[in-house]
Amino acid sequence: MRMQTLRRRRPTAVRGVRLRSHSRSRKKVTRVRVIRSSSRKTRGGQHQQHQHHPNHLNHTIHIHKKLVSELSLVEQHQINELIKSAFENAGLHQVDATNLCIFVAIEKSIVSVMFLKLFPVHMPESPKERVNIHTVSVSEQHRGMGLLHKMLNYLGRISRFKDAVFELTAANTVDHGLDQAARFQIYSKSGFSLPVGTVVEPSSYKVLSVDANAKPQKSIMYTMQKGNTGQKLRISYRDIHPTACAMNNVKQERGCTMESTSQILRDFNTTK
Repeated sequence: MRMQTLRRRRPTAVRGVRLRSHSRSRKKVTRVRVIRSSSRKTRGGQHQQHQHHPNHLNHTIHIHKKLVSELSLVEQHQINELIKSAFENAGLHQVDATNLCIFVAIEKSIVSVMFLKLFPVHMPESPKERVNIHTVSVSEQHRGMGLLHKMLNYLGRISRFKDAVFELTAANTVDHGLDQAARFQIYSKSGFSLPVGTVVEPSSYKVLSVDANAKPQKSIMYTMQKGNTGQKLRISYRDIHPTACAMNNVKQERGCTMESTSQILRDFNTTK
């Protein structure tokens, strides 16, 4: 199943990790910042991250991980409805029971979800375990809270994946107003990059090396070689808007494959 993400439909949606509340008496806008989360382990072995909005705008955020086969009936129903609201003709029944599910719940409502498919066989050229991220969905009512970043940050802190390579596909279909180039930008900001050897169209740039650095600001820089001239260029991800990608002269039909690591996910998705 290809990777897909939703955009915010209203240009007035709140961005980042700030929420707005309106005071009835003074009729002014108060900006409230989400404070950093703390994590504890429950008796069931799940890690929960608690985040509270001060000034009486309290939202407790719990992040869970379970195998799809271990989801309760209530969790199955809520996740299925979330997927159906995001993707046409999709649902939880299309996700393999052996996939790992990471989801965010506010109070008792599941508001965002992603699935992980583990590849059992290590490729000779990449001895590290590879994990495919797919079917990411965030509730329309809870977009703008940085929930994607919270899930990716959580994923980067799971000990069993500390040496894994995470991959996803910036899909080449236009869905909810997001095309391949738009998804590429979203995932680049989250710490994903094109693998070395990728050829990017329409510029025919070939990725020679990747530099992902979170300090002093989060940035991914590519050293590219232009196909028709052989010229080498240093390019920021902000200047790349792919319409297609290929690897080893094979076009990636579903979109551009991107990858990251646990350390990069933590560095790029830690919210304060």
